Amino acid sequence: MFEMLLLLAGGIGGFFSNIVNFFSSNGIYIYLYYGIFLLAGLLVTLPMAIITTRKEFDFISKKSYAAILLLLLLFAAFELIAVKPTFLLYNDEYIYGSIAKSIVYDHAAGICSFSSSLHCVPNTFGLFHEPVGWPILEAAAFALFGISFSTMLNLSFLITLLSIVLVFLVASMIFEDKRIALLASTLFAFTPLFMTYARATLPDPVLNMFILLSAFLALLYMRSKKTIVGIATIFAAGYTMMVKVDGLIVIPILLIILLLDRHNFKGTHAKKDLIKFLGLLLVGFVLLLPNFIFIVMANQHGFGAAQNQAKMSIGNFVSNAGQNTLFYFGVYDKVYEDGYYYYDEFPITYTVLAIFGVALGLKRKRYREMTMLFLWFGIIFAFYAAYYGGGVLYSTGDDVRYLTSSFPIVAMLAAYGIVGLGDMDAAPKTGKTRIGKRRKIAYAKKTLMSNIFIVIILVVVASELVYLIYNFVLVKPSNMYPFAAYRADKQFILAHYNEIPNNCYVLTFKPPLWYLLNKSNIYITWANQSYYYSTLMNDSKGCWYFDESTDCFMNYTQYIYGNNEMQCSYFMHHLKLQPIAIEPYNKLGWNVTFGLYKVIGFNNFSITNS
Repeated sequence: MFEMLLLLAGGIGGFFSNIVNFFSSNGIYIYLYYGIFLLAGLLVTLPMAIITTRKEFDFISKKSYAAILLLLLLFAAFELIAVKPTFLLYNDEYIYGSIAKSIVYDHAAGICSFSSSLHCVPNTFGLFHEPVGWPILEAAAFALFGISFSTMLNLSFLITLLSIVLVFLVASMIFEDKRIALLASTLFAFTPLFMTYARATLPDPVLNMFILLSAFLALLYMRSKKTIVGIATIFAAGYTMMVKVDGLIVIPILLIILLLDRHNFKGTHAKKDLIKFLGLLLVGFVLLLPNFIFIVMANQHGFGAAQNQAKMSIGNFVSNAGQNTLFYFGVYDKVYEDGYYYYDEFPITYTVLAIFGVALGLKRKRYREMTMLFLWFGIIFAFYAAYYGGGVLYSTGDDVRYLTSSFPIVAMLAAYGIVGLGDMDAAPKTGKTRIGKRRKIAYAKKTLMSNIFIVIILVVVASELVYLIYNFVLVKPSNMYPFAAYRADKQFILAHYNEIPNNCYVLTFKPPLWYLLNKSNIYITWANQSYYYSTLMNDSKGCWYFDESTDCFMNYTQYIYGNNEMQCSYFMHHLKLQPIAIEPYNKLGWNVTFGLYKVIGFNNFSITNS
């Protein structure tokens, strides 16, 4: 019997292993069409879900919708006028954009490291370690508005605006109080780091939006019990997991919502509704299975972790939890390191008010709301603290972007705390006796003091926000670390890339950037590999250019070649180069030179089979 069980377990394991291998080898196509299926399902079911449950929104007045529209206009005006958009990291955003371009031109969702101006060289695609939900959205925007950096930035901004609306809707569903919902969306919109990432083309703000959408639909389903809403929730959750591997956190968040709202299964139709709910869970498991397979595949990738370093562990949590907690108390407004500053700012007033909101909610026995939001926040906090790179001080501080998914929760709890202050001493509307009048006077005095206190609190919050926005959000990207040099490098390339003839190839460490600029290119170390060399020579007719970029100087241990010689140095020594443009950069701790060269000959350039 035991041997049979072992054989059965081995068979199941082998079958699953074969499935994973199949998905790995065909992923650039499978996950593209799977993602399109999920997105199409969401776009079809979401309007139907809203239409069939429109009565559930009757408690939201037209004035509230007008107020949220005004907030969006104010936020958009400030962002477009005062905040300069930029690529905040050094290569990630180009990678996602290049995958999107490959979707448009080659109908494949993979990394292209060897391409003509429009198409990836056949059989050179690589499956990215993140799913492709964000590139699919970018590809749709590219198809409609053209491939450009502006298209990428504007799409991100639209998603940011949707996030603000969704905070309003989620808060409305949880608290059924328009004041809390409007204040929560306002606090969220003007969270400094959220404003900084408003037009960053990273997947993290996108993930935040889809988590909010999934939560909103789950809350709506538990109120309405409409099957179409449940199906829309499944598609939304599935697409959330398509944006990033981190999207897995949407599953426990939705489970918390479902468990805490289980009391809605009551009445004469309770049994029927429960059976439908169980059926939806089964459908959800089947539809989301490819996402879980991708998580297994992604776990085999290092994600930048050192060899033998655990990507997720209790040890990571112990290391990161302390610094991440201090982040919410505004400790890291400005961090100085090695001659430069980076910004991990968060308003301490938000956190203090959120803590007060939790205490007040528990005192008023609002256990459902407080438990739901506290656990929601806890899942996000614990997940990223357990991740090796999830600390806000990790590397150059840019991983703080992971915590943006927690900002809506802090904003909602802080909004509840502020509104709760105003409701603490509301004056009674009855009482004509002499004692009643005295009570009225006493309540009136308390209400006045409460209102004064609220005004003071709001002034303090606004003052801190003005300070943070002025000192951090409005900082020029060229003066903002991390990766300021990469922004300067990009500007250098944009100023000179048109000097390269269209039939020539660029040898570069940044194929995604050159691919987005419609310039033929190859990942530099592929140029002297026989497998690629013949194709390169045939397509380029020997016309090569060399990109001496920041990657030649940063993280240099990743670019060691041969006998401990840096890769850029190797190629610059073995290629005869004619300068096209050279620009020194000595700022924010950098002292490097950007260069663009034409290759006019070779010095002992060897073709290897490595």
